[in-house]
Amino acid sequence: MSSKKIKFEVEQGVDFDSQTITWKVGSPLAPVDLSGMKARAVARLTTDSDDVLFNLTTENGGITLGGTSGTIKLALTGAQSLSYKWRVAICFLDIFDQTGRIIKRFDADVYVKPFLNVP
Repeated sequence: MSSKKIKFEVEQGVDFDSQTITWKVGSPLAPVDLSGMKARAVARLTTDSDDVLFNLTTENGGITLGGTSGTIKLALTGAQSLSYKWRVAICFLDIFDQTGRIIKRFDADVYVKPFLNVP
């Protein structure tokens, strides 16, 4: 299963709607139909870490799949990111078919820009 590296930049304390990822395949490239599929994004400090920094899913509203457009969008609230003490993490974004099988994994680096309260 091939992996595409993605970079997310989260501004601490600010609502985050990631840039939209469009999963395309074929020649010429065409969007993958994500209708009926689910997704999960889990961030950790390292691949070996047991500590989950965030867990976004289609079920908890943290990921929105765009059906036939092939789009994938992650979302974090400012309240969620405000509590982050970490600055860099790795994230695996998995797409599941209707049987629950992982059919695509995207690797991502997540960078948190610290909240600066400037008077």
